[in-house]
Amino acid sequence: MSVTHRAITVDDYHRMGEAGVFAPGERVELIEGELYRMPPIGQHHCIAVDVLTRRLILALGEQAVVSVQNPIALRPTSEPQPDLMVLRPEAWRRPSTPQAEDTLLLIEVADSSLAMDRDIKLPLYARHAIPVVWLIDVQARVVSCHDLPVGGYYSRSVERRPGDQLQIDGLPQVTIAVAELFSQA
Repeated sequence: MSVTHRAITVDDYHRMGEAGVFAPGERVELIEGELYRMPPIGQHHCIAVDVLTRRLILALGEQAVVSVQNPIALRPTSEPQPDLMVLRPEAWRRPSTPQAEDTLLLIEVADSSLAMDRDIKLPLYARHAIPVVWLIDVQARVVSCHDLPVGGYYSRSVERRPGDQLQIDGLPQVTIAVAELFSQA
């Protein structure tokens, strides 16, 4: 008898949550049909998320929606929970989980989750054509900016360090100093 693997779908994942399969407060993500426990959020991670949230909301106003630590449905078998997403305004008006096409920018802040974010989630985002992903490594104090997804990979990656600025193509009013993300780290 051969053993086969059955991937969990997004719909399965939601039914599991509704049935109480997960403990109250348990943090899990569905990635490519597999459930992953999310590590606790550390202080350096909190600082970066708080700075980004404030700066993005103030800069974008009504031009986009800033979604913090909420899911994105990458059907059929993934529903990660990135740290931040900048979404098209119309995504907020729909009663469904945002999809890849709703996303202008997705941000992962990595303290203890760098390998997972870089090696598993970043390729997932490229395969679903998320246009821009920032991966913030709080330990190394560097932001890896990835864009131009082609064939399941990001064709351009640039590292930004303290002293550099972060900007979003098409949203010139957003400028964030990299040093600001690590100012209290």
